[in-house]
Amino acid sequence: MVNQAILSVVIGGALSLALSAPLVIHQYRRFGRFSAGRAAWSVGAVVYLTALIAYTLFPLPDMSAEYCAHRPHEFLLDPTAYFSDMARHLAGQPLQTALASWDVRQMVLNVALFAPLGLLCGDFLEWGALRSLATGFGVSLAIELTQYTGNWGLAPCQYRVADINDLITNTVGTGVGIGIAALTPRLVASADHLAAHRGEARPVTRGRRLLGMALDGLYWTWAALLGMACGAVAWTGVHGLPMNTRLVHPEQVVPWGLVGAMAAELGVIVVPALVGSGASLGQRTVYLRPAPAARPRLVARAMAVGGLQCLLTVPLPALACLWATAAVVAALVDVRGMSGLLTGCRFVDARVGTTEQGPAAEPAAEPAGAGGR
Repeated sequence: MVNQAILSVVIGGALSLALSAPLVIHQYRRFGRFSAGRAAWSVGAVVYLTALIAYTLFPLPDMSAEYCAHRPHEFLLDPTAYFSDMARHLAGQPLQTALASWDVRQMVLNVALFAPLGLLCGDFLEWGALRSLATGFGVSLAIELTQYTGNWGLAPCQYRVADINDLITNTVGTGVGIGIAALTPRLVASADHLAAHRGEARPVTRGRRLLGMALDGLYWTWAALLGMACGAVAWTGVHGLPMNTRLVHPEQVVPWGLVGAMAAELGVIVVPALVGSGASLGQRTVYLRPAPAARPRLVARAMAVGGLQCLLTVPLPALACLWATAAVVAALVDVRGMSGLLTGCRFVDARVGTTEQGPAAEPAAEPAGAGGR
């Protein structure tokens, strides 16, 4: 069980990290801000779902022909069998021994395994009790059917017992979680509360500037990968060759890919500076914009860090990394960052119109009970 718990945390954490950028983008577009509490819930949900899979399907046994020959293919549908077997096993035993028995522990674990699902549905997703309970029943039924069918035919035989009693105890566990959610204060601000304050301007903090820079780096990377693929495809098209030919001539394809990557990356750096507020894609995501400035200055600001880093990446990668590091350090020292310091641009919240903001300040912590239940 310990190995499964460790595996769940590792895999769930890795999936959460992979999904972190889409999560941040979603939160800013929906709520106009980053909610650490809701992000923590999202990570917990991914880890929990990973744990459900780990505890219900793994570890896989050595499913040899001999092992499968002795495994029955059945779904236990008698809801009284579990309790009658428990009563027979525990008959005459002291209460302390009975409570510590595997029969009781298995029942408690089945309930406890699904209590977080009820809490997740009630507190985070803000679903009603009936919908949450139906979700717990549906998830448990999907697990039992997966066990009954041997992972839907992927395993040579049924290696876990499919039991209606697990379905009952799992659903009860979901109900316990729903009750906990109903009786305890809300752990995070509700989605409606955050959405209602979406249009409110917030202080321009160093953390917010760094988040915008990190998202810019991600957008540039996506653009570079897409540009590289387009460059490789263009090479095959110009030479009238099949698509798989590019694998035979990498020395000819690579320059085309690098040119495509650089062109695409420069495009997502320069074009936003020429449109609207002149803010980069990452800054637009976190609702930042340069203070009103002439268009040439906005283009210079975009090229001061991102553009120069893009141009240096291929010929001088070490210098490009050093320049990126200097940009991060500059943003930690001054909220304007290197691009603002070099071009005289300041940054304000995009929702304040042309009104200037005062000095940057850290935002107040999100109240635990914000938004009510």
